[in-house]
Amino acid sequence: MHLLVLADTYSTDGTSPWLVEDLVHALVRQGHTVDVLVKDMAVPRPRGLAPRNHPGVSIYSVGVTSEPSSRLARRTRLPLAMARLRTSGVRWARGRRYDAVVYTSIAWTKARVPKAVRRSGEPVRVLVYWDFFPVHQREIGHFGRLPRALDPVLHRIERAAVRDADVVALMTPKNIDYFTSYFGAEGQSLVLLPPWGSDQAIGLERGVGREAATFTAVFGGQLTKGRGLEELAAAAKLLLTSDPEITIDVYGDGPMAAHLASRIAGDGLHNLVLRGRVARGEYAAALQNAHCGIAATVDGVTVPTFPSKIVDYASAGIPVVVASECSGDVGDWVESHGAGIAVPAGDPAALADALRSVHALWQERARWHEMAARSRACYDSELSADVAARRVIEAVNERRAAAGALRG
Repeated sequence: MHLLVLADTYSTDGTSPWLVEDLVHALVRQGHTVDVLVKDMAVPRPRGLAPRNHPGVSIYSVGVTSEPSSRLARRTRLPLAMARLRTSGVRWARGRRYDAVVYTSIAWTKARVPKAVRRSGEPVRVLVYWDFFPVHQREIGHFGRLPRALDPVLHRIERAAVRDADVVALMTPKNIDYFTSYFGAEGQSLVLLPPWGSDQAIGLERGVGREAATFTAVFGGQLTKGRGLEELAAAAKLLLTSDPEITIDVYGDGPMAAHLASRIAGDGLHNLVLRGRVARGEYAAALQNAHCGIAATVDGVTVPTFPSKIVDYASAGIPVVVASECSGDVGDWVESHGAGIAVPAGDPAALADALRSVHALWQERARWHEMAARSRACYDSELSADVAARRVIEAVNERRAAAGALRG
């Protein structure tokens, strides 16, 4: 197939691949060709067609070309990039014929583009939906002072963009239920597609130094609101006196990094270590030597989530400790696969207890290795980029077959 992928970010040099890039490379490995139309707001690059850095992939950029130098530039970069996406981006893509257009939430930022790129025939429009806009952003505190009175308007804009999709891929059964109640699903195919990633173990010797190392839990990802950072610090404080042999290493950066550093200094949390943002290979090596991975959300969220960091932990073959909202089913998913331990979000004591439990399993070794093996099996069967690529192609084929049957 020939696919067009609309991306919010894409590392043209391959050094910091995001989920979309992992999917693109998996599609190419399976014999497809992919064009990527990227409107990156964070990484400056020349606009237009990028030099080819991967066989089978063409990249066209409409994003920023330099770091914003003023508040006005920061505020206008998204609408300007959206305008370029619908003008120069669409003009470039219209010169090709596609079997499918794949794009991700938030849908309104790509509105009308999937329909506009058609040449002849009708490419299947596949929306991978992770963020229920605007309710999720409101609940985790990403809207700041934006008035709540605007939320119904934002919801209508997002719903209109969502309805352009032929296929909507959602993370869990509860995500499907939430989608149908929040947006409806008029004539759309709804399919299951958990987050995916590339193999964190490639080229690494699994578990080097793990036997002798201090028991280490890893928390990786963006340090922003909605990631359970307050609960993580509170759990570390509980462990400080009762289980000082448990260390939590935090990898990543973001607007909450300074606050977390202040909390660590103020409470003397020497068992909670900020490692900062590191290269992908260094992070993969850290996971190989860790004993479990932590994924946390916040309490009071109605939207079911599936933290993508779970994929990294599973690919590294380590047990997962997930603190998730009661409205979701990711905790049930992890425990039903035997890949880890789930606790409610917003409960530091429960999070600390879960870490103690994994530590106890490690001390027995055999039980820890069994859980670790099941975690890796989850990656192989459900969470790899190759599995995601196959499921996307299957969804496209099923939609095309259904459309053909209706015409017949």
